[in-house]
Amino acid sequence: MTAVTLNFYGIRVRVEGESALTARIEGEFGYFIADESVAPIFRIRVHPKFERTQNWRKLFRTKWSTLYLSKGKERRVCFFNKAWVAYRFEAGECDVYCDEAPTSFEVVYLVVLSYVGEELDRRGLHRVHGMGLCRDGRGILFLGTSGVGKSTLAIEFLKEHSSRILSDDTPLVEESGGMMAFPQRIALKEMPSLNPQHVKRFKRTEFGEKFVIASSYFRDRVQPSVLTDAVVYLTREGNDSIEIKSLTRAELFVLLLRWLVIGHETPQVWQLYLRFSPLSVWWKSRILVSRLRCAWAISRRSRPWKVNLAEDAERSADQLKTWISNGTLETRVPGEIL
Repeated sequence: MTAVTLNFYGIRVRVEGESALTARIEGEFGYFIADESVAPIFRIRVHPKFERTQNWRKLFRTKWSTLYLSKGKERRVCFFNKAWVAYRFEAGECDVYCDEAPTSFEVVYLVVLSYVGEELDRRGLHRVHGMGLCRDGRGILFLGTSGVGKSTLAIEFLKEHSSRILSDDTPLVEESGGMMAFPQRIALKEMPSLNPQHVKRFKRTEFGEKFVIASSYFRDRVQPSVLTDAVVYLTREGNDSIEIKSLTRAELFVLLLRWLVIGHETPQVWQLYLRFSPLSVWWKSRILVSRLRCAWAISRRSRPWKVNLAEDAERSADQLKTWISNGTLETRVPGEIL
């Protein structure tokens, strides 16, 4: 057994398992690697065997998981019918039982994000499904559905020295209207035009193959924090033209209700996140209020845009770079109020 310790802004997580697993976790969360002498507040133990620790009773089943009746404050879930998980949030512990290495990694990845995401929420730092970029000192949050091209754009922007990244998937936002770095790997559907030594194929259990670029490739290009000067909503509306138009701040707030307040497409395993003790319900209500305040702050200070991307990612990125360089992204619009 080997171990890797991660420190997410004071939230210390240790993953214990076989060396291949901990090496992949290091590649995924390389920006957050901490000294192993640092005491964790959450520990994940991965056991290389597929078995239930007890005779669990099934509660109900979804497409990718089965939830079981739990004792006390433990959550019992089987993911992909391949990995048993005993999750104890309040105790700061989780045991994963799985004999397939790729599935073990996927499940540990989800557990890490679920625990860390909830703890960050409690501290007023909220993940949002988007791409956080700093270019020429301007902070830009790109929103859009999975597959619209955020990660591909991130790679294109990283090819220039004036751009730095906060995250291609889930940057952190706070009530001041700022973003903070939450870099992981960058995952693409197609092989990028990079040195192959930085790219690995990863076949996910249920969601298809991706090409993964480890965080070590761009670690020196990570922007720790920046104010959010603009929010850009990315779409692909069936034509190959690049169209850029301004949105109102009210329209931006509605978008943030979906992507930030509700947390649409943000990796957060609801089977582990939703617990119905009075204390948990109280914390969830506080988190909801904090997300609303964060959405309001970003709506007040950021200029909102909608951009329809062309099929050619490089051409879209070049157009966006020109647009940003022309100074279109001023922080405020004179006389405009929400």
